[in-house]
Amino acid sequence: MDRSWMSRTNRFITQYQEGIRAFLNLAKQNTDSSDDYTQWTHHGESFQPNSDQQHDFNDNNHISEEVQQEHGAMFEMLDDIQKSAFIGINIESSSTNTEIDEPEGEVEKFRKLLNDAQRELYPGCKYSNSSFLMKMIHNKTITNSSVKYFDLNLKLFKDTLPKDETLPESYYQVKKLLRDLGMGYINIEACMNDCILYWKQYEHFDQCPNCQASRWKFGLGKHRKIARKIVKYFPLKPRLQRLFMSKDVAEDMRWHKEKRINDYVIRHPADATAWQEFDKENDWFALDSRSV
Repeated sequence: MDRSWMSRTNRFITQYQEGIRAFLNLAKQNTDSSDDYTQWTHHGESFQPNSDQQHDFNDNNHISEEVQQEHGAMFEMLDDIQKSAFIGINIESSSTNTEIDEPEGEVEKFRKLLNDAQRELYPGCKYSNSSFLMKMIHNKTITNSSVKYFDLNLKLFKDTLPKDETLPESYYQVKKLLRDLGMGYINIEACMNDCILYWKQYEHFDQCPNCQASRWKFGLGKHRKIARKIVKYFPLKPRLQRLFMSKDVAEDMRWHKEKRINDYVIRHPADATAWQEFDKENDWFALDSRSV
């Protein structure tokens, strides 16, 4: 199908009108698209759970506003993820069918996240699987508790739930949920005295070239090498992308360029001399309102 008409800005020319008619005729002749594709998430529409997928929290008086916010926040997070997962999707049209070319693995991952966000911990529970695990991870972080303590608590919760519960077995498995939600990190081994990272040119070193400290401690039987120190690297690029996936947060990220008033008072880093000097030296970068 000729799609050149789509790039025409003048909607009244013959080519554009004929293109619209051809598209409508194609849509009438081909009705074999996926029956479950009712929300056009691949075409810019935000994900909204339907009545069969999500309980109507607003109509249940026994469910508190806090619980509604808990589930709402989870679905907002999933909406951001599906927008990023399906960037660049190609819609292939032919005379026989319309097929969505989905990124390999991303669809199944998103469906699993969605199912966990909708599955109650037990019938009538205010938490879903995902929201409960996120709350547990949050509590672990603010109390600085150990992985062992987290695993013991998780095992206790699993023992108290009905037999068909589907919580993960350990903190290690819970971390997979964090990675799928875009909160992963990279482990990099380091010198115990903070001299170097065993990365790039030092990747295969067994001891620090500066202080000569060994990279390893040995496990049981001295057969297994274990790094003495590991630092966690949180890549910046995907986190910046994550900020701009949310419409509301993206607007805040552009505030310094689009809405900030220059009244010679430092209320934002963009008011500072260092930021302004950087903008002068890199004017091509400063022109983009998304630059931070």
